[in-house]
Parts: sequence; C-alpha cells; structure tokens
Amino acid sequence: MKIKSLKAKNFKSFLPEGIDYNVQDGLNTIVGENNVGKSNITKILSELILLMENQNDFKITEAFQGNIDNAVELEIQVILSGDDIEFLMTRFSVPINHKEEFIQIFGKNLTIHFIFSRFTGPKITTLFGKMIFIDNRGAMDITSFGKGYHPKDWLTFINGVSQKSLNLVDAVNEALSPSQSEPTPMFQFNQNTLRYFHELFNETIMIFSEFRERPSSEVRTGVFSSPTGREVASVLFNLKNGGRKKGKRFEQIQSHFTQIFPNLKLDTREGHQIFITKSNDYEIEQNAIGAGIIEIIILLTHLIGTHNHVFVLDEPELHLHPHAKRSISKLIRTASETNQIICVTHSTNFIHMNSINNITYVQDKNGHSELGRLPPNYFTDDEIKKLQRITESRQKEFLFSRAVLLVEGDTEVGAMPILAQRIRSDLDMHNISVIGVDSHYFALFSKLLRGFRIPHIVMLDNDTIYNIETSIDVDSQKIITSSLIRQLDDLGELTDEDKIIIKSCENEIIPNGDSSRYNDESVKKLKNLIKKYRFIHLLPSDFEGLFSASTNSEIVKSAKKNFRGSKVLQGRHIAEKITYIPSDLKKIIENIVKLST
Repeated sequence: MKIKSLKAKNFKSFLPEGIDYNVQDGLNTIVGENNVGKSNITKILSELILLMENQNDFKITEAFQGNIDNAVELEIQVILSGDDIEFLMTRFSVPINHKEEFIQIFGKNLTIHFIFSRFTGPKITTLFGKMIFIDNRGAMDITSFGKGYHPKDWLTFINGVSQKSLNLVDAVNEALSPSQSEPTPMFQFNQNTLRYFHELFNETIMIFSEFRERPSSEVRTGVFSSPTGREVASVLFNLKNGGRKKGKRFEQIQSHFTQIFPNLKLDTREGHQIFITKSNDYEIEQNAIGAGIIEIIILLTHLIGTHNHVFVLDEPELHLHPHAKRSISKLIRTASETNQIICVTHSTNFIHMNSINNITYVQDKNGHSELGRLPPNYFTDDEIKKLQRITESRQKEFLFSRAVLLVEGDTEVGAMPILAQRIRSDLDMHNISVIGVDSHYFALFSKLLRGFRIPHIVMLDNDTIYNIETSIDVDSQKIITSSLIRQLDDLGELTDEDKIIIKSCENEIIPNGDSSRYNDESVKKLKNLIKKYRFIHLLPSDFEGLFSASTNSEIVKSAKKNFRGSKVLQGRHIAEKITYIPSDLKKIIENIVKLST
C-alpha cells in the first residue's frame, strides 16, 4: 500500500477551505517551527483509522478548527499493492482465480471519506474502484443510496459466480443493472465493509506518535508490531523465537543496535524481557534502560527487515544524542527505499536535500496551518545537484524558521545575532535564521526560500554590484556585468527595461585586468535599478568597512588578530565590543523582524 493523499477541511488547525497533502514514494518529511500544526497532518490518518473502527468515536470538541456550523471532512486516498488486493479478495470471499476481474471492478485505488456535521452526524463513504460502499451496502452510483433499493446478498452472488464459472465483471454489471420495475439493486454484505479496510490499514500502516511508551514487563506471544512501544519486548522475543526468517530479522536488529552503540549488545529472554549487555558483561535490565536507547530499540524493531509498509514517525529524534540522530536518520532513509515513510521532525539531521521535493514546510498564518511545498519541476537538474552542497545543520535551519537573513560570510553569521540582541531584537525569539551564502550563489538559496514561501532578506557587500565578474544574455548577446545583476537575472527578476539599462552600462566599465568595475555613474544607475527589489539590501561598503570609525576599526583589527582561525568568532567579537551599531545594520534587523511577524 502507498498513501496518495491526505485531505482535511475544518479539522484541527486546517481551515474549511481545506488542505491536500500529497504523499510521495519513499521518504516524506514535514517540517516547521513549534506549534504550527505539523502533527495535525498525520492526525488525519490516525483519526480516520480510529473512525473506520467506530465512526461514533469522533470527538467533536477536539476536531473543529473554527466555526462548528461548518462540516469536518477527512479523506485518505491509497494505491493498493497486489498483496493488498489478495487480502481484500479473501475478506470479500472472492476466489483468487478471479483476481484480474476483481481488479477490473475495484481497481487499485481506494478512497475513504469521512464527513461530520453537527446537524447530520458522522458518515463514512468508501470508493473502491467503481464500487461505492456505505455501511454494509455497495453500489455503482452514490445516488443509489438515497433511494429505495433491492438488496442482493454478496456471498450468495459470489458463490453463484464460482459455481457457474461466470466472468465476475459481467456478473457484477448485470447484478447492478437498474430496472424500471424494481428498486435500485444493491449488494448487501454480512457486516460493515469498513472492517475489511480497517483490518488492511492496521496490517500495513504503523503510526509512531510523538509520545511513545516504555515497554511493558509482560511478554505476549503472537505480537509482531508495537508502534506505541508498549509491547516492543514481546515483538523482540517473538522474532527471536519465531523461526529462521524471523530469527534472522532479530539478528539484524541486534547488529544495527551494536553499530550505534559499539559497547552494548541487545537481547531478550522470557521472564526478563529486553536486556542490554555491556562490554564488561554487566547486564542492564529493561526498567533501567534510558529513554534514548528505548526510542532506538522501538525504531529498529519496526524499521529493520520490514517492506511494503507505511510508517508515520512523529519526532524520531526524541531523546537521541547527535550521533544517534544521524544513525537513525540513515536507517530511515534506507527503510524508505522499500517502504513509504512520513516523518515529522524538528531536527536538521532528518533533512535530506536530495529529497527536497518531498519536504513540506508548515507555517502558522493567523492561527491556522498553511502547507508549503516546492512547485513541480521547480529546480533544474543542475540546481538540484548544487543544492547537495547544503549539508551543514545551520544552513538547513531555514526549514524551521519564520524568516531568514542571508548574509555573505561567517563574519556576518557571528555578528548579526549579537547586534540584534544589542538593539533588543533577539533573532532566536523571532525564529529568524542567519545563514551564510557565498555572494555569487545567493540566488539559488533565495529561490529555495521562495519556493517554500519563507520571507527573507539578502544582505550583500557593495562590491557585488560594481565588480565585473560574470555575464547575462541580452537580445542573444553576452553582456558582462556584476555578480548581483547576474543573480537577479537567474531569479527571473530583471525586466526588459532593466536589461536595456544594464546593456548601456557595459560601455562605462573601467577595465583593470581581472578586476574591472563599473564607473561611479553606472553604479548609481544600477543601485537605482535594484531599489525595487526589496529583499536585497546592499551595504554602502563591505561588512567590515561599516566599522571604519577609529574606535571600531581597532576592534576589527583586534578580532582578526585574536581569532585568526574563525570568522564566526571575529564577527561575535566585533558585535560585542563596538561602541556604535551602523544604521544600515539596524535597519536590516528591524526589517527582518517585521517579516517574521
């Protein structure tokens, strides 16, 4: 099974207009700052599975986003595998030799739709291929359920098809053909068909909630999954003693555990549940195992050796130290090659830039959740390759930010947060990230932020506008220009009028070997041109040049001397010691704070 989409209207933090979360193959990652509704996406799924068992369990007070006069709607669309089809054929009592005909009728697409109105109560409709199911009835037309109907017992029908060796497709079409003299024909089943689908979902979907339990001391036979963690000791014991195939999976779990913790060995035995042996043969019993190790045991137990399942992981990084986070992140990526995974996270360790198209950024907009995802084919193949350079945690922090300040280098990265604190605008309090990007490559990062609709400002040194370092195409001609102009062109910002001005400035370039530059008149024209691009803030000099006053100048020299190996530390030293904060930097800080609110 693979989930195709999850939809919700007027549910939790989602408005009546609704959201449509499309789920991709492999690893799907949901990110954003705290309390913006990330987990509510996965609650669509967990709520539907609960309601499939008993739709009267719907908790009205916990579900509505706003106006209770609006209906709550939840929907899941899934694509079924061959094994799923055979599972349902068994539940519908259809012989396996009718599999191709069964697929012709029911297809491989399954939709479960729930609606609740306080005026009409709960209702679940299932669309399975051409057949619509409500409660224990099935028909080809939704309007049939509002009419008088003539029930046809499904089991009697299927037995007749088998005994007479009929074609299932033809038999279904004939059985449900309307007649003017009789009420609408409709199949009737011996129980609510939702139970079949609920059983399938429980077999193939594992949801690991944000709050997991410690393993119980009671070991039960026949248990092979426990996403809550409560019965993970039973799962491990049953795998270890479940025959050759299950025993091999248990050994794989042990092996991965020891790779993460080289001096520890995981094992289980009846009566003592899970225990860990240290390299000195000292045993740690289950009730003494730390929370972080328990989290890893729960994840390893389910992810190792499992295929063709859907895993929903809410904050898999909980209680883990940095090395363990990276190890579990690798494990999840490996598991996503043969399973579909939805991962809600607050950790940059679980952000993989080569899966950028599968990342959903959730932000709060006036009290409701808004989902941001890159548009289809947003990046070229070459740009996707360049994005792989984004490897550091700080660079990936933008996916948890309300706004981002892009700066040229590490000096600014070190200085700007401290300068903001000094004018009582703590960037962390506003969930603002400061990310260093090379002045020649800010366009790609800006495009990335735009794709996720994350507000941002780009702060650049003055030389990015006047130094001649690259070229753009104007009317099929290569026009040499500066880095800033080229990147605005890469972003698709330059108008035809802009390009005419840029082309005219080519004649006013002052040649000087490898360091040619625009003359002062051209720089004025270009600065005037870029004023309309409000996300660009061009400094009047380079960053360090802003501190040219005699006292500040000495502080800059001191920073370079005392912290030669680290520009971040140089920036921090400058920001802490300078007596006067330049007005340009104050303005940038004020503007980025405004963008975050």
